[in-house]
Amino acid sequence: MHYVSEKGGGLTRRQFVGGAAALVATAALVACGGAGDGADSSASEPGTAAAGAKRRTLTVFAAASLTEALQQIGRMFERKHTGVTVEFNFDSSGTLCTQIAEGAKADVFFSAAEKQMDQLDGGLDGQEGAGVVDHATRTDLLQNKVVLCVPDSNPKHVQSFDGLAKALAAHQVLMAMGNADVPVGQYTQRILAHFGLDESALAQAGCISYGSNVKEVAAQVREASVDCGVVYATDARAERLSQVDDATEAMCGSVTYPVAALKAAPEPKLASAFLDFLHAKAASARGAFESFDQTLADAARTLGRSNEWVFWRVKMPCCRQGIVAGAVLAFARALGEYGATSMVCGYMPGSTATVSTTVYQLWRTGDNAGALAWVLVNLAISCVVLVALNVVQGRTAGGRGAASFSPARGAAEGDAR
Repeated sequence: MHYVSEKGGGLTRRQFVGGAAALVATAALVACGGAGDGADSSASEPGTAAAGAKRRTLTVFAAASLTEALQQIGRMFERKHTGVTVEFNFDSSGTLCTQIAEGAKADVFFSAAEKQMDQLDGGLDGQEGAGVVDHATRTDLLQNKVVLCVPDSNPKHVQSFDGLAKALAAHQVLMAMGNADVPVGQYTQRILAHFGLDESALAQAGCISYGSNVKEVAAQVREASVDCGVVYATDARAERLSQVDDATEAMCGSVTYPVAALKAAPEPKLASAFLDFLHAKAASARGAFESFDQTLADAARTLGRSNEWVFWRVKMPCCRQGIVAGAVLAFARALGEYGATSMVCGYMPGSTATVSTTVYQLWRTGDNAGALAWVLVNLAISCVVLVALNVVQGRTAGGRGAASFSPARGAAEGDAR
């Protein structure tokens, strides 16, 4: 696959986020265990070609914040569609939007904001888009959060957006943000406006450092060339940045990632297949396990290694990137699902609550120990569901002569399906 890159008592916040990350990873594995085998058959899928057939290229223009996750998903798609190469162009959504509007050839556009997709979509009521997007294929696949991150040393002791606003007003910090044509930069502009700060004045005072995309902003924070930076939650996780606060919808609105095929797509059938694949695999780590080379496990067993040893020392290292990609995208989707849950079910203490809203409210009120307790309860439920799904799947597969994956039997046997 080719990539084109243009550019006190209780728990600490970090400990709590670590526990939540474990839950997200487990949720991704539950999703992989729940998918039926029949859904993975690619015999009749568009884009599948016989060996030796002419290779075809699927071109995807995607926001830079999706780099790690989409690279892994692209590899899964290539393995499932023989003779297909996925070529990515990762950059800011604004830059990609301009390139497409000027005639750049692409099959799929995956934006980090609705604004850039709207500019290319002529199918929205009241919108004057360029009309190059196939509106029927458009969907809001993911949601993200805008967060405030600091270098590990946190030299200026920035702890929140409120504190950042005061420090910026006093010209005491240097903040990294995206350019005005970059979605993460536009969200940051809304945050500055929310606190009544003048971006131009702050830039002239040397309090702002710009990046052409979210990866550049994250790099400035990681290298400690700035005192803090505003990025997406997924990028903060991928770059292992210290996250100190997250922006509310009142500050910058919701962060939605729309994806769609283009009307002039050189490979329309592949574009449609890729969109279907994204919907099926976005929150699942199953594809990583399916792509594992079984001969590696066989070779280890011939040397006398147990299934457990093969699982932890061979298969897990090989599948690590896929699991991380599944977890990151599961995290992004969970942000949107949490918002939907809050709107539909609401949160009235003593009357209505879900596990997710309970965890969030406990954390926000400082009861980290109570929040972690509910995280562990949810984790236990996820593990029970995962085991139950694998037991049921194993019994079903047994009638077809296929073996099911379960931690107890080892990962190697799971790929016998």
